[in-house]
Amino acid sequence: MTGKTVFYNNEELSTRRLRCWKCQELLTPADIETYLVCPYCNAQLERCADTEDFAIEPLVQQWISRYPAMQPDNRGRA
Repeated sequence: MTGKTVFYNNEELSTRRLRCWKCQELLTPADIETYLVCPYCNAQLERCADTEDFAIEPLVQQWISRYPAMQPDNRGRA
C-alpha cells in the first residue's frame, strides 16, 4: 500500500522535503535516491513523476551547474 505524496518547502533552507505517509518523517532526496521506500519505516512511497523528480533533482542541479550553457535561460545561445 502506498499513500499520497506530500511535499513541503523549507523556506529557511530553500529546500523541498517529502513527508512519509506512514511515519510522517520528512525525507530528503538522498533518503530515497535508490529506492522509493522510506528508510525509517520501510513504507513504499508513491511512484509518480513528482516523486521521481524530487529524487533526482540534486543530480540534475549538479549537472546544470557544470554545464551553464544548458541552463533553461541560456539554451540556444553559444
